This record gives sequence, C-alpha cells and structure tokens, in this order.
Amino acid sequence: SAVDAGTPNADAGAQCAGVGIELESTPLDMYVMMDRTDSMLNLISGTTISRWQVLQSGVQSFITDPDVLQKAPRVGLGFFGATGNPNDPTECDPATYAIPKIEIEAIATSGPKILDAVQKEAAYLGGQTPWSASLQGALMHAQDWQMANPTRMTIVVFVTDGYPTECNTDVSQIQELVGEFYTGVTGTYNTRGKPGIRTYIIGVAVDQFNVNAVAQAG
Repeated sequence: SAVDAGTPNADAGAQCAGVGIELESTPLDMYVMMDRTDSMLNLISGTTISRWQVLQSGVQSFITDPDVLQKAPRVGLGFFGATGNPNDPTECDPATYAIPKIEIEAIATSGPKILDAVQKEAAYLGGQTPWSASLQGALMHAQDWQMANPTRMTIVVFVTDGYPTECNTDVSQIQELVGEFYTGVTGTYNTRGKPGIRTYIIGVAVDQFNVNAVAQAG
C-alpha cells in the first residue's frame, strides 16, 4: 500500500527525542553474617594458615581499602552458630541471628569494631553450621533495617566455609527461604513480604555447588 509522505512518522529521526539522566549509585548497607563454627579452624590445603586467619585478613583488607572507605557503605556483623551447642534451642531460632553483634553503621566507625570482634571470636570457634536459621535471622534484620532506611539498599552478606549441618539442612528449602526474601513475597519463611532483600555469599575453601545454588536464589 502507498504511504502518505505528509503524515508524520513516529519512527523518523525528526520525531525522536532524548532525555539525559545522570545515574547515581544507591548508598549501601550490609549485614554480614559470618561462620564461626568448628571447621573454621581447619587449615587451608597446603598451608599452615587456618580458614579463620584468612577471614581475618580479608576483613582487615576490606575495612582499610581506600576504595571501600570512599564509597562509605554502612556495615554490621553477626556470627553463626550462636552457641556452638546443637542442643541449645536458641541455636536454631532465627530470632537469635536477627540481633547483630555489631549494628549496621558507617564503616569508618563499625570497621574497627568488626575487626576487633573477629579477632576475639577466634578463641570461641566451635559447633555445627546452621545455615537456615542464621540466613533467615539475618534477612529479618535486614528487612527491618531496609524499612527504617528506605533511601538506602540493605543486603545480607553470608560468609561460610561449609554446608548446613544442623537445623534445616535441606538446601532446596534454604533456596526457597532466600528466594522469598529476594522477591519480597510472603511465604513459609518471609512472613512480612516486602521489602525484598538480596543475599550474597562468600565461600571460604568450600565446594561451590550448594553455595552457588543458594546465592543464585537470593
């Protein structure tokens, strides 16, 4: 069919318009949930350095990195398992892990506190690995924090060297847990729904399969 050359064409260059927008990053708040279980005493293969020593070194590097300090995230810290005793009912209670050891605050302030806590915790390492309870508790606290700080982004950073060995050890259900919080939907584990919270996992000397599966879900 013929085209009327006099009819404005929305696809023509003369009809196009652009809008320039300068993007700014969202200020970041991090709740770090850190593995302090017995296996953190294991040595890195081929070395005389323990996994916990590697973790301490990583924390030291992170809190003193000029690029990190320039971005000025706010960071808090919690440890799991809480008691090192699988018979203690608080060990598998998510509410236990919703209370941080170091509350989220500017890294210039919280960084030295976090390093000090990690160094002191070296004397008390032990117990099994409650992924499900500690993840749910961390996500609950992050959700509360996000609601109180809507202009910032709150995330959970989960640091572990092992697989879940107590509480709920079903990785598919742990995937469901972090997925509910990521999407911000009410479900079995996320009783509030929104806001959604992202989960990032740092694996220390561990097989990546289960770690990746849970990280991808969250």
